[in-house]
Amino acid sequence: MVRQIFAAVLLSALPVGYTATAQDTGAQERLALEGVAAIVNDQPISYSDVRQRARLLLLSLGGQQPSQEQIQQITGQALEQLIDERLQLEKAAEFEMEIAPEEINSAVDDMARQSGATGDQLKQQLLAAGVNPASLEEQMRAEIAWSRVMSGLYGSRIRISDNQVDDQLNRVRSSLQETQYRISEIFLYAPDEETKSQALQAASSIIEQLNQGADFRIAAQRISSAPTSATGGDMGWISTGDLDPALAQAVEDAPGPGIVGPVSIENGIYILNLASKREPAKLTTKVDLIRLQVTDGNAPDLEAAMEAIETCEDVQS
Repeated sequence: MVRQIFAAVLLSALPVGYTATAQDTGAQERLALEGVAAIVNDQPISYSDVRQRARLLLLSLGGQQPSQEQIQQITGQALEQLIDERLQLEKAAEFEMEIAPEEINSAVDDMARQSGATGDQLKQQLLAAGVNPASLEEQMRAEIAWSRVMSGLYGSRIRISDNQVDDQLNRVRSSLQETQYRISEIFLYAPDEETKSQALQAASSIIEQLNQGADFRIAAQRISSAPTSATGGDMGWISTGDLDPALAQAVEDAPGPGIVGPVSIENGIYILNLASKREPAKLTTKVDLIRLQVTDGNAPDLEAAMEAIETCEDVQS
């Protein structure tokens, strides 16, 4: 599938007092009034769609007043996100895949629980902030559909060999002898110097709002371009050897738990949340003992059997 984009990203500032309008009577009237921001395989994305999604992304930062640079960065990301979703839904349609409203509501409920709310309360919060909940519901629809497409296409092809299991076990054993960090990430994709400069400014604004109390997990889900966005940016327990050298240095230099960054790498900007740190575990040896008792034999036979035992497997025989 080819992306066909016939209009530039809307980079003008979102009005601070912008609120959602009444539902349009039809998609064609809405597009005629708002204009088309992009066309994806004959499916239009309106400027209104982009503004709604951008405002949804901005809300994940805690509702703080966004800077102009942050608005530009997130508006561009909103359009990219909408394009990806249209492509994903189009692919799902090829398999005649339907996502029930109950499944979407369940996904919204799960998201709301992360901030201690219900799905209905989350939708009310969106409406109060001028965001149509349909934008969030459409995002959930695309995520569910794409997850099923990928599981159907590749799930049955996954094969785990004994060597892969052994390699993973060896990596786990090795990691236990290294200092590990519990880290979450937000990654802003910026492949060239111009976009990297914008991403760096946006990252600084995001960090400021995170330090003021914005939820890192929700920000990662809505903003991050990394695969971990699905889990709120959580990377789990990792050692610095698993990180890009620039990220590893930033983590090692951090004075303690908290926000780390922005950190610039070749193709983007990272914001890290260092939750905790643990030192290498001490090796311990566990031994399972089996008591052998003979009730119908004699001492010489038992002593001969004991001399024949060289391994744990010999005990069983």
